[in-house]
Amino acid sequence: MAVGLELTLHETEEALRLSGLGYDNSDDTDYAYMYILSAFHGCPIDECNTVLEKLNVKPLGTKSKK
Repeated sequence: MAVGLELTLHETEEALRLSGLGYDNSDDTDYAYMYILSAFHGCPIDECNTVLEKLNVKPLGTKSKK
């Protein structure tokens, strides 16, 4: 959601903190998402997903309702 809303890494971290959540810097998946938010801010989701897939991390997207 943060990529779609074009939130910065700082804004995302603050939103997570306020909701009682956060990133774990030692977790490779969390670190990959933080990297996307900082290095690819404002980029299309497809471009972000290409990077995530190369890092073997689940791509961003929507979950379909069934």
